[in-house]
Amino acid sequence: MSGELEAMWPSRNWIRFLMVLTVIGTTRFATTVYHIEDIDSLRFAMSAIEFDVLNNKPHFPGYPLFVVMLQCVHRLCNSVALSFSLLGVIATTGLWYALAELAKLFRIQGAYRVMFILLVCNPLIWVMGNRYMPDLMGLCVLYWCLVFLLKSLESEGGRSEAKWPFLLGVAASVLCGIRLSYVPFLIPGIVLIRRPRKMFHAGLAFFAVSAFWIGVWIHDVGLTELIQLAKHDSRGHFTQWGGTVYSTEVSLSRRFAGLFESLFAHGFGMWMPGRSAWILLNSAILVVFFVLGSWAAWLHRKRHATPVFFIWLACCVCYAVWAFFFQNITYKPRHILPLLMPVIFVFASGVQYVLQRRKWPCIRRWPELTMSAYIFCGVQIGLQHMQPSAINQLRDYVLASPPNTIVHCPDHLIRYYLRESMPQRTLLFTKHEGELNHLLSGDTGVSVLSTTRLSKMNNDVPNVLTFNHNQYVNRLWSTLVLYEYKLSAPTKME
Repeated sequence: MSGELEAMWPSRNWIRFLMVLTVIGTTRFATTVYHIEDIDSLRFAMSAIEFDVLNNKPHFPGYPLFVVMLQCVHRLCNSVALSFSLLGVIATTGLWYALAELAKLFRIQGAYRVMFILLVCNPLIWVMGNRYMPDLMGLCVLYWCLVFLLKSLESEGGRSEAKWPFLLGVAASVLCGIRLSYVPFLIPGIVLIRRPRKMFHAGLAFFAVSAFWIGVWIHDVGLTELIQLAKHDSRGHFTQWGGTVYSTEVSLSRRFAGLFESLFAHGFGMWMPGRSAWILLNSAILVVFFVLGSWAAWLHRKRHATPVFFIWLACCVCYAVWAFFFQNITYKPRHILPLLMPVIFVFASGVQYVLQRRKWPCIRRWPELTMSAYIFCGVQIGLQHMQPSAINQLRDYVLASPPNTIVHCPDHLIRYYLRESMPQRTLLFTKHEGELNHLLSGDTGVSVLSTTRLSKMNNDVPNVLTFNHNQYVNRLWSTLVLYEYKLSAPTKME
């Protein structure tokens, strides 16, 4: 590896590496999540024990390389929760070293401590470091792909001309097996690889590694079954349930607002209506840092305006367009994770601009003081993430219900979550009022738990229960209402 990369590599500085690992490991393991917070987390939790993409363990594209990592770690930890926290520690540590290498490529000096704080205490990075999802590991691999890509474009002659494209091909193949939807990020940079020799080495490594793991996967699942699943779920993602511009009726302006909220409110803990005064203070400070960082970048534009900077910018723009039109950015902020890193660089430049002023020697020595509100926000979100989500609270209530309870749930995703997360309970589920009416006609002393108000049972006053969690921890199903009907005699819905 190059001298710059070796200088940041742990083998050359064990003390620094152990300090980084200790901070990240302590914060992530301290906020380990011991509940299944949403439908996607449920699928990945099940895949830790049984990998079966044909039965949504997890959903297509299957994330096979991530599941292999997950199952290996699960054999070591024997705990789904701890397994995901450990993978989060590995991903966050790897991401930090990728950012440090990018900082050297962009000629950014002296901002490593600030960038480390901005990364480790980032609310969305923190949450994803404990969530039962592959996104953070995919982000780590993606940014190492970017490092190898930029080094491939810079290398001229010698062994490095083949080494960096080879590593890029291997990393890109691994990325496809961990987080396929991040691949469009790399398209602008790959297009700029003009030398046939570099493209050959990258392509050869990519196809060789991909052929290996895809071949093993096909042998396990079956070629015909995998093709049919790919066709069905790809069509469904883009046209029915994937939250894309073609599968929802959300306007473009609402999608843009969702992108902005995901990036700044969820990504950096900035203020939105209903949030606390601490968040307002954090927003004010971050706005100042953003302005100062942008100004500092303009002052040093000749030093920073290198080809690698514009390639990274093109990659971010390409991914932003892809996510805006073809990802569920309205309800799932995790889709904007690749866009957090350039904003972190801008904030770090702003903090560094303040630290260079001689008026505040205390702040120069302790930059954490300038980011106290940001750190508080990250810690608060990490701790709130440990609290049961709304759907998990609802599930616990259903689990404690009497044996003769009927669960009426028209929403198939919530119904799937309840069924799969309570294998020890045998409950009657209905999805249509006709089914419910048929079951009620002959039973006495029945309890009905319904996720919707049953308008035809006007004579029975339900017990209304509301479950909620902080939507800036998880926007999906942040508030759920359950209606409980206790019937003492056979009932016919009118």
